Amino acid sequence: MYAKKSLNPTPIDLYAARCAVLHTLTPYSDLSEENKARYVTYAWGDAKVENLEKSIDYLEFDQTTSVHLNDLFSSFKTGVGYFLETDGIKVECQKRMSKHFSQMSKGVIEAFNSKMA
Repeated sequence: MYAKKSLNPTPIDLYAARCAVLHTLTPYSDLSEENKARYVTYAWGDAKVENLEKSIDYLEFDQTTSVHLNDLFSSFKTGVGYFLETDGIKVECQKRMSKHFSQMSKGVIEAFNSKMA
């Protein structure tokens, strides 16, 4: 994700944010609670990440960082593309991908999405 564009949250910050949402539905993860990662705040739509950063600085939330969701998504898409260009052609990687995604069909995705709507 960071190959073409850097983000303010570090990779460990994003991993901790992922863990927090996945396991607790809060911003708190074991990594952030142990001061090994910062809390991540998000801007979206026409909001400016700079405004979040100013608030973080003003309130002296040293363990907090911010990212715009558009930047995060763009970086993710770029990272997936880069992965497929490099590691995606390796036989070992293709075997792992086949194992994990062998049941992932268009019908499975459409059924999942219809339940989420």
